[in-house]
Amino acid sequence: FGEIHFRQNRLTISASGFGFSLDETGVSGTPSAVDGLVIPAGTATGIKFDLYSAQATGAWRIVDYTLSPDDAPDSVRFAFDVYGGIRGYDLNTRFTVGGAGAQESDGWVEPIIGARFTMDIIDQFTLDLALDGGWMPFGDHESSSFDITVGIQWRPVEHFGAQFGWRQIVLDLSDGDGADEFSFDGSLAGIYGSIVIRF
Repeated sequence: FGEIHFRQNRLTISASGFGFSLDETGVSGTPSAVDGLVIPAGTATGIKFDLYSAQATGAWRIVDYTLSPDDAPDSVRFAFDVYGGIRGYDLNTRFTVGGAGAQESDGWVEPIIGARFTMDIIDQFTLDLALDGGWMPFGDHESSSFDITVGIQWRPVEHFGAQFGWRQIVLDLSDGDGADEFSFDGSLAGIYGSIVIRF
């Protein structure tokens, strides 16, 4: 996960992205079934899953309040931004059972809107909470998402720092119809770390 922010007065332009990969193989220990497909015990199975996402947003600061003068070393600043933009996904997945397999490779793009609350403390630290959602109904090619990020930034120098926190994104991606329909309905969550460049 990585992000870059360019800020000028009340306007902030941001770009960010993340990637996730899974490649697992194994042998089924007991008989099972997946969507009506019976998998006997001892059958070799495998899954490969790659998901990449990137987004670009523009934010406008509607609240900017400082508890003490800006040049005070112990100043605390609260800010509230609203933002909008686009987020894209690239998904590649393959599932194998025995000698048979199924795969899907596709991309989605959706508009997103959200809000961010930040609190700057003693110039070097920022607490950050962001919530956004996206939706794109495109006939039989649809996507929707909900994303929450909680983090803390540390900037040892004025425009450069690091951010650590927790992020969860819930996704619903689908393509096709009837017997040819593909659908991914799931979420990714975990601790993250990133480099922050802020102007």
